[in-house]
Amino acid sequence: RVEILKRNLETALSHVASAAKERPSDGPLRVLQLEIILQQEQEEAIAAFVKEIEDNAKDNDALLHYCRGRALLQNLELVAATEHLERAHAGWKKSGQPRLASLSLAWLGLAFYYNDKNKEAIESYQNALVLDPNNVIAHRFLGQNYLFQGNYEAAKESFHKALAANRLDATTYFHIGELAVAQKDTRLAAEAFKSYLYMAHNGDFALDAKDALAQLSAPPAVNSQRPVKKPAQGKNSNTRSKNTSSSQKACP
Repeated sequence: RVEILKRNLETALSHVASAAKERPSDGPLRVLQLEIILQQEQEEAIAAFVKEIEDNAKDNDALLHYCRGRALLQNLELVAATEHLERAHAGWKKSGQPRLASLSLAWLGLAFYYNDKNKEAIESYQNALVLDPNNVIAHRFLGQNYLFQGNYEAAKESFHKALAANRLDATTYFHIGELAVAQKDTRLAAEAFKSYLYMAHNGDFALDAKDALAQLSAPPAVNSQRPVKKPAQGKNSNTRSKNTSSSQKACP
């Protein structure tokens, strides 16, 4: 996890893969391994991992459905992704693994969002948080939805809950920066973007954060409010974006 934070994905994957050899059906470990592989955005590696899960984790159907669902979501194959994530959620909930069931619901919400089902997306995020109140991904996704809708107070609350669950979630700081820009709080916006860059200087939001800081420091005559982008997913969050200019960090 330290190497993931540093964006040293090859090193992180090496550590996780070594542990996974001893515990091939360990749900949380395999989920973490998948997240790293998805961040690398190598189609062959993703397919090979899913095949490995099929061969070695057949006693864990929920894990298999989760991996298939996330891989399909990566390619925006939304109908199939939704089906597999729903089955993963049901399987993990039935087997008494609320954190993994919650994680499935968070990504299921994103599938709904991409399919322009915003109400269902919000419900999925909220249900995820019932199962696991510390689900950083669900808090952050929910906050982004509220931000896009212009519900700034609800967005602020969700982002703060995300940081309460994990104060090192870099992407949440970036979205707090976007929220601050929307509310014309330039001081908070600058602090948030700088915090993001400190923790994820090579992250997918790095150029956006630097651009935002440049705009914030520009003379008033040329400084314009940076528009809030619709919540989107990219390689930094392991899901390709409808809007290629934005992405979310999502390692659990």
